[in-house]
Amino acid sequence: MCSQDLRPFAMVEGQGFINVAQELLDIGSKYGGSILAEDVLPCARTVSRHVEGEYDKVKSDVVEELKQCRDYALTTDLWTEERTNTHYITITVHYILNWKIVNRILATREMVGVKSHDHIRGAVEEILQEFGIQSKDNVFVTDNGSNVVAAFKDYRRLSCAGHNINLILKHVFDHLDEDNPMHSIIINLLKESKTLVTHLKKAGLQKELELSLKQAVETRWNTRLAMLQSVNDALKSGKLHDILLRRRELRFLKNIDSELLEDIIQVLIPFDEATRHLSTDKAPTLHLVLPTKATLLRGLLIQDGDSVIVKELKGKLAQAVELKFKIHLYHKVATALSPSLRSFLRKTLNAQEYEEVIDTLTALTETTGAEERGRVREEKEGAPPEAGTTEVHDFYAGCVEEEEREEDSGEMQSWGRQLVLQYMSDPKMTAVSLCSTSGRRSQVG
Repeated sequence: MCSQDLRPFAMVEGQGFINVAQELLDIGSKYGGSILAEDVLPCARTVSRHVEGEYDKVKSDVVEELKQCRDYALTTDLWTEERTNTHYITITVHYILNWKIVNRILATREMVGVKSHDHIRGAVEEILQEFGIQSKDNVFVTDNGSNVVAAFKDYRRLSCAGHNINLILKHVFDHLDEDNPMHSIIINLLKESKTLVTHLKKAGLQKELELSLKQAVETRWNTRLAMLQSVNDALKSGKLHDILLRRRELRFLKNIDSELLEDIIQVLIPFDEATRHLSTDKAPTLHLVLPTKATLLRGLLIQDGDSVIVKELKGKLAQAVELKFKIHLYHKVATALSPSLRSFLRKTLNAQEYEEVIDTLTALTETTGAEERGRVREEKEGAPPEAGTTEVHDFYAGCVEEEEREEDSGEMQSWGRQLVLQYMSDPKMTAVSLCSTSGRRSQVG
């Protein structure tokens, strides 16, 4: 099978192959006798029709599931299949169903012709219309390509934090100046490391190492760090030195400064960790974007003992983080909704930014309350409020209101603003309690 059909050995471990094999065994057990495989296995056209039918069924199920949700976030990415140079666009929808995060790849479509902003927007809107979720209220997370940014200028769009981190590293290392003595040392270290990895791969020496060396690939995130770490680990083990010594090829190590190698690795590790923390699709990460930027900047502060080269690299990276790590209002609001990060937010934002977060939370809270009030009136027309709810809420709202009146020279605050200010100042109050309290408040508002 593997030799005749040019299939990998691991094919026999795939669940799909196991399922087919089990189906064939069940047929043989049921009918017995001599059965020709050709009589059982479907032809390619039949399989194709079956797949299309399965697709239609799954698509119908997804459309029905999406009808149960009110809000969606969408991610989109353009990519190219290298062998055929075919361009594609992929759309993924993200939503919460029964308090669980759900991610669905809606479609991957070929992009024929120029990838203009009109073409991109049209392709995306067509897919969303197919699934019944095309809306001007949709929020998109995309990379920072000028055509993509222009495509979603009429929508709420956030820059992908993972792409931002990759852009920061690419920008800094692509703009190192060979005429700058400090920059040239870093450039040469990277160049020599790439040459070493390429040599070991071409010479078939990778198998002699405990862990193979990794090559840096421009299109893959953080592979520059992966390359440097693999070279560093091989050097520390002594195995790499022994291999090159045996082959009289120690010249490949001559220009690799192991101390500088270690220093640059330590500078880059936080960027890799940040990318991994922000790239999960099993938990929300919007609230981590602002703390991530702050953490990266803190790690780039100059420390005693930093070499001149490390100081230069840290300075370049810090400038790029400030410039290219985009922070949206939604990032700040999400941070506010994370109880453990409220104190951080107050210390990080200036007065104007903090006030903008309060105003946004107030608007969201009062909107939620109005919607909840309408729903409750439909379901419980004339029903009295829950016992105890009004008294508890009014007690806290009254305290916040009195404090704010003093602070704001007697200006009346809306109940939504009172609730948000209470939430921001009370470490025991959670985002869930903020939402649920706004709903209860709306029932008697």
